[in-house]
Amino acid sequence: HLYIGRKLRELIDSKAAGSGTQVEDRLFLLAVRQMNLGSEFLENEDEKVKLARLNSEAAEMAFEMSSFVFAGEYLQAGLSLLNSATKWDTHYELTLKVSTALAHERLCCGKMDVVRHLVDDVLQHAKSLKDKLGVYRSMILSLFQEGDTAGARDLVLRVLDQLGIHI
Repeated sequence: HLYIGRKLRELIDSKAAGSGTQVEDRLFLLAVRQMNLGSEFLENEDEKVKLARLNSEAAEMAFEMSSFVFAGEYLQAGLSLLNSATKWDTHYELTLKVSTALAHERLCCGKMDVVRHLVDDVLQHAKSLKDKLGVYRSMILSLFQEGDTAGARDLVLRVLDQLGIHI
């Protein structure tokens, strides 16, 4: 699978860069999926991080196609490729981006327990309030979706307070 994925990437890369046709987009998604299936054979962390970035890109494409389940698969694969003990220290921006997007995807798919876990992880490691806003949004929407309007309101007020907006 890894070999097939790499060959598909080479094929895509050999075509005109940036043309972004629908066929090339689908080939890219297929290439990333194939590489994920063979990811156990990746030899070093740099290759894993590169594939994690490709998964992030593939997830963005899947979101644009409103394919939330596939976006979630790419995001989960990307996150699992990063060393869980060091990902926040060594690949902060990528981990933040993927974790925030995965929380949003899980919200869209109604997986609230996973949303809470991802939100907690981001809130624990985020370096700034700005970095936390994406998961706060997912958590607020999650609370609304569960019918906990009081909890959603309280969280909105806490975030606004942190932003310096006092109501």
